Amino acid sequence: MPTWDPPPVVISRSVTVQDDFEPFHDLRTDLLTASLGFSRDGRTLTATATLRQPTSPSSRNWWYGFADNRPGIDWHLNLHAETIDSDFIAHLRGDPDLGQFGAYGVVTRGQGRLESTLACQASASFDGNLYQVQFPSACVGSPRRIRFFVGIMLYNDTGDDVSMDTVQEKDGFPVFSDWLNMPVLAPPS
Repeated sequence: MPTWDPPPVVISRSVTVQDDFEPFHDLRTDLLTASLGFSRDGRTLTATATLRQPTSPSSRNWWYGFADNRPGIDWHLNLHAETIDSDFIAHLRGDPDLGQFGAYGVVTRGQGRLESTLACQASASFDGNLYQVQFPSACVGSPRRIRFFVGIMLYNDTGDDVSMDTVQEKDGFPVFSDWLNMPVLAPPS
């Protein structure tokens, strides 16, 4: 009798954070929830976010403007309890030439460097409500545990200013989520 293995995209463990409503924010950048999870086999990480007023990554506020930093959603990943540095950052970006939902993703090595370097390509999607980035856990060193915070920056309608938000803040600074422990896998028999 054949055995059935669940597909690797099934999330078995995740950490989710929620954000309080802040009425002064542009609703298009007001983060509601964010999560990070491992696939059942531990080989894939999936980062998600929801916004109060979601817009397509192909829309103008995802790419039109003059800031040095690219607009989009960033999941800052930390692997070491003794630091508060972002070891890696998973990015969801937008581009009007990528079709109706225009999302693409990359993972870069952390923010402690003058220039970020590409760690791997990521799969990005937007279904009209949920923003999602998936990438191999090996891209970030297949950690035993990981924590994150998420932030968003989008342009205003004229492209001359940005609006930003982060999930879970304390005294104006982003706060990492609880630790997500990677599933312990039995060795192959």
